[in-house]
Amino acid sequence: MGAVVLAVVLGLAGCGAGDTKTGTASTTASPTQFTPLFPAAAPPPPPPPLPPVASLPDGPVAAADLPVIVADRTFTTEVDGQQAFEYYGRNGTLRGKNGDYRYRGTWAVVGDRLCFTYPDGGSTEPTCYSVTKNGDVITWTGTDGNSFEVNSAAGNTQGL
Repeated sequence: MGAVVLAVVLGLAGCGAGDTKTGTASTTASPTQFTPLFPAAAPPPPPPPLPPVASLPDGPVAAADLPVIVADRTFTTEVDGQQAFEYYGRNGTLRGKNGDYRYRGTWAVVGDRLCFTYPDGGSTEPTCYSVTKNGDVITWTGTDGNSFEVNSAAGNTQGL
């Protein structure tokens, strides 16, 4: 039924729009303005800001505080003599670069540790660290006992 009505309306739309000199109907349609039935949804509001890292007490970082340490922050450390950067998104993704090499991965809190996977590097097994904070210095210690210090800044400072 709707198709018949549409065909009739479209057929009638050209009535009276003929070329008076030749008696042929015009085939050029006039442009129409599209008006959506429903307005576009507004984008969701940004997530609330995380508390500053400095607000956390010094010492081992509790599991509940690990997202405060990492989410929406860029970390810098030195790997093989060059600066390396990793940005940790609030959604558990990470993007990094070490020299010209760029990569992606994920981060998650597992138990009381911060764990990373780097599938771009061929590893789907998580690498986990305990995290301690001393002032502005954050130290990650692996399950093998090796540790390293990282510096951090709010946001994606390297455009990763």
